[in-house]
Amino acid sequence: MKTRNESTGTVREVLNKGVEFLRERKTGEPEILAERLLQGLLGCKRFELYLNGDRELAAVQVEKYFDFLRQRAEGIPSQYILGQAEFMDFTLKVGPAVLIPRPETELLAERSIQDLWERHLGGAEADILDVGTGSGNLAISLASYLPKASVCAVDISDEALEIARLNSMRHEVGHRIQFLKSDLFAAIPAGLKFDLIVSNPPYLSESDMREIAPEVAKEPRGALLAGPRGTECLERLAKEAGLFLKPGGRMLIEIGSAQGRAAGDLFASNGWDCRIFKDYNGLDRVLSVERKQ
Repeated sequence: MKTRNESTGTVREVLNKGVEFLRERKTGEPEILAERLLQGLLGCKRFELYLNGDRELAAVQVEKYFDFLRQRAEGIPSQYILGQAEFMDFTLKVGPAVLIPRPETELLAERSIQDLWERHLGGAEADILDVGTGSGNLAISLASYLPKASVCAVDISDEALEIARLNSMRHEVGHRIQFLKSDLFAAIPAGLKFDLIVSNPPYLSESDMREIAPEVAKEPRGALLAGPRGTECLERLAKEAGLFLKPGGRMLIEIGSAQGRAAGDLFASNGWDCRIFKDYNGLDRVLSVERKQ
């Protein structure tokens, strides 16, 4: 049975109740989460919550809001509750079948775009491969910012590919992205080569997985865990990617913040020249590699 406190109130009153609800359940960042979930419910900006604080909410809205709060208190990520996440300038559909796009991966997108422009391919008909596309965040960003590029996006998950297709259509780039079910390069036709390969592969080890936050554990395990060492996917990329790059082509990969030296050594031992870019927190985050001449 719903209490009267949960079933009535203005935006301000309901928001305050939401903060208290999460605080009582010892959920981290209760103010931020309560605001975010109410914004998502009402489809508004943060400032509008306060601008329209005296607006009375319908009982059905309040009921749905507290359902959101209960899910979040149980550890469900707010992006899964709302069914969407932000990445660069894009709002993307997400669900438990795909990794939630993160700000760190925006650096990979930015560096990929910059790389093609530096090689005078940004305004050309560049061919790009996104390995492990998930929600399609990288493929959609690159297709949007590089309007002459053609993108092939692969993933091993049928559910992820369907979400990526929907996102590509929402952002009107679906006609320039080919989606293909593939375990890394396994299903890519022999002889097909690209100017740029991008990938945000699984890079957590089994020990890393034991230390992740409860809400991260709700995300697809296969998109997080690389294997016992955490470098298994990087090893495959180092050995297999060269066959799919054009002469002078490059591959940019997101790596774990503690993997810079190991990843660089791994690729160097497989015949790649390597460069590492740090994220905005000064941590190793993007590995750029190309075949040694």
